[in-house]
Amino acid sequence: MLLSRRGSSDYEMHHSIFVDTRSSWVGSWTAGEPVAVMHMGAGTGSGRGMDDGTASDSVWAYTDVFPVGDWLQLTFTVRAGRICGFVNGAHSGDCSATLQDSDRRMGTGEPLEVGGEESYTNHPLWSMASLAYYDRALSEDEVAFNHGASDCLELGVRCP
Repeated sequence: MLLSRRGSSDYEMHHSIFVDTRSSWVGSWTAGEPVAVMHMGAGTGSGRGMDDGTASDSVWAYTDVFPVGDWLQLTFTVRAGRICGFVNGAHSGDCSATLQDSDRRMGTGEPLEVGGEESYTNHPLWSMASLAYYDRALSEDEVAFNHGASDCLELGVRCP
């Protein structure tokens, strides 16, 4: 788990971001290949995830498969109840189905957890260099700009 805000179960979480290699519950990609996933639960235990044109009470989006061993920037935005993923400043994967505002678990007081949880000890560990958390959805231009800034700050490349 890279980042989460959850209650006592996955379905009661406000959101979580993690890297997954299972390919069994959120989509279809080759098992063992990593994708980044953002999940937002609403507390009822069901959901449709990817965009099928209907609302859902639990949604998720995942990026395209990315290479292991390379530094990369993962970004997820939530705009109008839809999650969209970005890798290295570019849109990656499909956006989620729409989660209605009335189903979002806002203001629950659940703590923001960074870097893992006790219940997720069987997942691989991933290193994080930095974390930025916004109170609004970034535009695609802002995501791309942040990627360029991160390249300079984290890798020392493409600095102005």
